[in-house]
Amino acid sequence: MICGLRFLLSTDTCQEAGIAAGHIKAPGEKRQRAASPATSAPDIIALPEAGSLITIEKICGCRRRRTCDPTKLDKVDRRNGLKETEMEDNLEYLVLGHFEKNDRDVKGYDDTVWLTLTELEEAQQLSEQDLDAHLEQWERESARMRHARARARARPA
Repeated sequence: MICGLRFLLSTDTCQEAGIAAGHIKAPGEKRQRAASPATSAPDIIALPEAGSLITIEKICGCRRRRTCDPTKLDKVDRRNGLKETEMEDNLEYLVLGHFEKNDRDVKGYDDTVWLTLTELEEAQQLSEQDLDAHLEQWERESARMRHARARARARPA
């Protein structure tokens, strides 16, 4: 008779039970929204969770982490912009690669994670030549995509 009992409970009683169980918030209390990856500040370094990078299959994207709040800068610093070293430190690549959690992780796993340029350079299993080749391939593909988009915009409809 549980189905029938559900209909006998008032809405208030159901709400109270949900609040007590932590499933719903009390009226007037806002719930925390989970930040979407596209809108959240991209300042999370993924390597410690991802494990050690063993090989790169492909570099899929590039971005700069938002570490500078322009509203906190004075007028001169806003006009001058960031120094090149500050921009390099915040450069990240979206890497599809093979990772290992630790030495016992013989098989490892494939994953796509954001890694800083420094993390890529410090990957012990990855040769400098291999990294340079993948970065150059990404730059060529990125330029090709930009040019194709510019040509598509330039064509009359």
